This record gives sequence, structure tokens and C-alpha cells, in this order.
Amino acid sequence: MSRDKKRESRTRLILIAVVCLAVAAAFLYPRIRDAAAKPLRRSAMEEAYRQGIELYNSGQYTEAEKAFGELDEDYEHVTEYRTLCAAHIRFDEGDLDGAKECVMAYDYHFLEGDELLTFQLFRQTVNRECRLRQEEIWAEAARNRRQSAGTQSGPVYPAPKVGMNEVLISSTGLGPYHERYVKPYKKDTEWREYHVYYWYDYYGMMTFWAGCEDGIVIKIGDHRDYPKKPFEPGRHTGYGPYIDPGPEVDGFSNPEDFYDFYSEDFDGYYDAEDYYYEHGGR
Repeated sequence: MSRDKKRESRTRLILIAVVCLAVAAAFLYPRIRDAAAKPLRRSAMEEAYRQGIELYNSGQYTEAEKAFGELDEDYEHVTEYRTLCAAHIRFDEGDLDGAKECVMAYDYHFLEGDELLTFQLFRQTVNRECRLRQEEIWAEAARNRRQSAGTQSGPVYPAPKVGMNEVLISSTGLGPYHERYVKPYKKDTEWREYHVYYWYDYYGMMTFWAGCEDGIVIKIGDHRDYPKKPFEPGRHTGYGPYIDPGPEVDGFSNPEDFYDFYSEDFDGYYDAEDYYYEHGGR
């Protein structure tokens, strides 16, 4: 090979190497740049997150919501904190339903210490205020129904109470019941009926129930502050058969009383005791 050809071949190799290096640099530079900037970005986000928490804990919820809004939604617990800020803002504006929706949106398990205590107290306040307002609405509706029917107004109880006559079950502050369940049972060789009435909130969660025997309310279950999931399966909606969920343990403080009341449903005390504890009895 002549000297000119060798020089030409060497030049071609150098050009190829230069092009390869340029392509590699163009490909790697953004990644190297991002890798170098990532610690700085994370440090800035950590500082913004810390400031957002300080604003939240100092009660500056609008400013805190804006601060958290500038961060990535998947960073730490930004979404939960933004929801908590919204809950306080809505509560202050009188939007109780919106505030309750926010406080019930997450379990907020990451909160600790004073933050957890503050949240729990706030959630209780929201639930209580929602319940009181709803009771006022239902009480007014009950008074209107009585006036329309031409009956005496009389006292309107916030909710059914033990000893109340069953005919008044829909005349309390809770308003008309949403569901009625009839359970026949045998006592002293005589068949009787045990009536259970249920009330649900806007989300379909059970807020209250009342059990009646011989036309009198004998047991109640108040879950207005912390609504419970309806019995499953077969929650009755008024359009079809109701599947018996079994005896309820709510309202009993021990398995002995539970067995005395539902003795006909079990094959002895120990069968009833097992059922009692398996279904949330204490």
C-alpha cells in the first residue's frame, strides 16, 4: 500500500472516530446533565415540601395548598397534604360535605404525633358538624310532615331512642328510614317479630339502626360520626328479597346477653359465643 493510501485510510479512521465521539457525546450529555442536576432538583423539592408542611401546621392552608401544588403529585405525600388543605379551606367556607369528603378520602397513615392528633380532632369536628346540620334538616322535615298531616308537633328527637313507640320511628331528626328488616323468632312457644330499621348517608354507609319488639324500640346503633359499611351480601334496596345477614352483635356488651336474646338461632351458648366474637363483639 502506497504512503498516500495509508494516509487517506488513517484520515478516514480519525474522521469516523470523531463522528462516533460526537454522537456519543450528544447522546450522553443530557443524561449526564440530568444526573448532575437531579440532586439539586430533589434538594429544592425537599425544601418546598418542608415549607408546605410548615404552612399547613401553622394553619395557613391556602398558602400551603399553593406550595404543595407546585410539587410533583407523586412526591412523598403531596396529594394527601393538598387534600387536607382543601378540607380545612372548605370547612372554613361552610362547605361541610366537601370537607367531609376530603377527610375521608385517605387514611393519612403517614401522620404522626401532633399532626395526627390535630387531624383526628379536625375529622371529629367535621363529622360532628355534618351530623348536627343533617339533624337540623331532618328535624325540620319531620316538623313539616307533621304539620302537613295535621298532627301535633310535639318534641322531635334527634334520633330514635330506647323506649320510643315504633310508630314514631320516622318522626325523628333522622327522617324516614331507608330500610326495614323483619326477623321472626320464637319465644316461650310463641312466634314474634323483631323489626330493624336502617338509615344510610349519601354514600350508602349505615349511620343508624333501631331494633323494635312489641312496638317499642329496644336497641339502637348510632354510627353517625363513623358510618359503617352496610351488611353484605344482599343489602335490601326495596326491589327483591333480603338476605338475612344473621343476628347483630351491635348493642350487646357480652356474649351472654347476646345468647339470651338470640338463643333460638344457635345450637347452644358456645355456638353463639363463637359467632359473637367472629362478628365484632367485645
